[in-house]
Amino acid sequence: MKHHAIHWLKALTLMLLLIAGGACKNDPPQPSAATEPSLPSLEEDYEPSPVKWGYINTLGDWVISPQYDDCRNFKEELAVVRIGGRWGFINLKGKLIIPASFQAAWDFSEGLARVKVFNQGMGFINTKGQFAIQPIWEAASDFSGEMARIQCGELFGYINSMGDVVIPCQFVRAENFKNGRALVQKAGKWGMIAPDGQWLIAPEFEKLDPVSDSLLRAKYESGYGFVDLTGTDVIPFKFSNARSFQGGVAPAQEEGRWGLIDKTGAFVVSPQYEDLRYAGNNRWVVYQNERFGFIDREGNQVAPVEYEQLFEFSEGRAPYQKDLLWGYLDTLGIPVTPAQYGLAWPFREGLARAGFYEGIGFIDQEGQVAIPPRFLDVRDFSEGLARAQNK
Repeated sequence: MKHHAIHWLKALTLMLLLIAGGACKNDPPQPSAATEPSLPSLEEDYEPSPVKWGYINTLGDWVISPQYDDCRNFKEELAVVRIGGRWGFINLKGKLIIPASFQAAWDFSEGLARVKVFNQGMGFINTKGQFAIQPIWEAASDFSGEMARIQCGELFGYINSMGDVVIPCQFVRAENFKNGRALVQKAGKWGMIAPDGQWLIAPEFEKLDPVSDSLLRAKYESGYGFVDLTGTDVIPFKFSNARSFQGGVAPAQEEGRWGLIDKTGAFVVSPQYEDLRYAGNNRWVVYQNERFGFIDREGNQVAPVEYEQLFEFSEGRAPYQKDLLWGYLDTLGIPVTPAQYGLAWPFREGLARAGFYEGIGFIDQEGQVAIPPRFLDVRDFSEGLARAQNK
């Protein structure tokens, strides 16, 4: 079995290297000292792809024929595509509704998309391709909670969807807004602000995680604990490490071992594991003696600690590795498929990419082949379509 797996993986590795190999070229000869090299135009930063990208549906049929040098997943019914050295946007029918004219472009979020304009800065366009916010910023993040982070030199602030600066650049680091709150760092300490810039939690922590289960993991001086939405201590800073609460419990480390604590800070699963992380579906991945398994919030074993790799759940399925090959477990820890794939990805919209001997295809949640491996490269589904390269 292992001999077959090693042969299988070598074949798959070779295939992936061949896919990537098109980007590898010999270095060009260096110009002489007397020669002043001319810089290529910015749009020549990208070379045309010899194999084009398009989009398939859940039956594996081409819905948008391969014609793009690069592309991204659909978000808000639009997708970023590259034609030559410029980026634009198409709709679900493959119509180029925003011309490929940008140096860079990102997904739509809350009706606006970030774009980088040649020889200018970064701004935001609406779904008609019109500038809602002029390209004047050095850098910006996608809109989240009707706010976007912007960069001014080495500091960060926030603008609203009209492009108005609502929180001036003053933070050394800053995260996106979510549910009316954002984590920011000032003078080396982390706190949390509201959309008007007022402090919800004063900047006094070495580290601060987003709100999860009404609490925030925080590091103060040398220990980890938890605070509420006002920054008030709820669980003392007594742990050497900790992770966020999920389902009323959180991983915490004491004397080098991990267990689960409740919201009083008491261990409900004693610290006994080398590592412990939330995996979704009220399951936690545990690591012990170079193997992985699943437990529930009471510490009951759901999947034996026998897997070489074990990842979080997506749509009720978790990829696992055993004997060098990959399969999927359900939330009861029962294998949905044997370990038979060279690679395995999370489920998205009911399908998951899996590595077959012939290449990458898709399986359904019962482990049946939904789309055979007949593409040079293919990515996860989003809004009913997946980007792919034809062989």
